[in-house]
Amino acid sequence: QRVPLEYGEVNFFMIDDCPAISHYWRQAIIIACLAIGEQFCGHINIINYAPVIFAEVFYNYDEEEASENGGAIASELLTTTIILGLVKFVITTFCLIR
Repeated sequence: QRVPLEYGEVNFFMIDDCPAISHYWRQAIIIACLAIGEQFCGHINIINYAPVIFAEVFYNYDEEEASENGGAIASELLTTTIILGLVKFVITTFCLIR
């Protein structure tokens, strides 16, 4: 027997009102393919070493010079790594929505 909900009240245990998994089969396939594919493409290495890669490519960073000068250019490297993460997020979101 259904009990009417008050205004603003949410019951998360009303299974009958939830759409079936068959409704989301395309999204589930895309997510599964992305999860499997990312294991083979090595993108996690790019994310882990992004500050070093960006330092060497865009800022002509050399570890020997940095040790002499006292360190790395952390704020610029953090900014470029955040931009990389945002681009990956936007592209993944676009693929899931489409």
